[in-house]
Amino acid sequence: MAGNRPILLQHGWGFDSSMWKNWVHTSGDDDFILPDRGYFGEEKIVDVAQVEMAVTHSFGLHLLPAELIPRLKQLVILSGFQEFHPNTPIERTFSQRIVRYMLRNIEGDSETVLKKFCQNCYHPDESDCPVPPVIDAKRLHEDLVSLDCHKLDINLLRLAGRIVIIHGMKDGIVPHNKAFQLQYSLPGSEIITHEDGSHMIPVTHARWCLDRMAQLS
Repeated sequence: MAGNRPILLQHGWGFDSSMWKNWVHTSGDDDFILPDRGYFGEEKIVDVAQVEMAVTHSFGLHLLPAELIPRLKQLVILSGFQEFHPNTPIERTFSQRIVRYMLRNIEGDSETVLKKFCQNCYHPDESDCPVPPVIDAKRLHEDLVSLDCHKLDINLLRLAGRIVIIHGMKDGIVPHNKAFQLQYSLPGSEIITHEDGSHMIPVTHARWCLDRMAQLS
């Protein structure tokens, strides 16, 4: 990655901007911009006027401002998807039932839902997944509703410049076939996989991700 350029790092559902802390500490050459949805504290809305590169994790791809995408010279998609639920009927029904369970319980039992979700995100890696003391369950519920039904406008995404898709082959939240579906829908895009990467590959394999990105410059 070239230095002295603003790079937007957008977290996904159930996490916050602190997930990028190892990126900030490890890479001193770039100016990272860290928006935060406010699930566990104050929401942070950032100025994207000068942003020409963005890195998204999971549902974070869907949280990018629509007006930013055509201006992006480079977009790195980590553990991303166009549509969350699988295409095949049986798998789709199973996935929808899990999300509906989360929707029913996220406001009444946020800690249990978040802890289980976090553990599944890191699996097969181990993580204690401590739940923050402050939780905005309403905002989590609102974004989970969006995740449940939103399908990204692929034509809008095609307006971005270079698109690189990075995905863990052991991702149990967003199966790796979602990455290949994205690549197929985005002519000219590139895909990089990690055989042991989970859904939280930007955390568990932060250095590896940064190295792959450095090679893109």
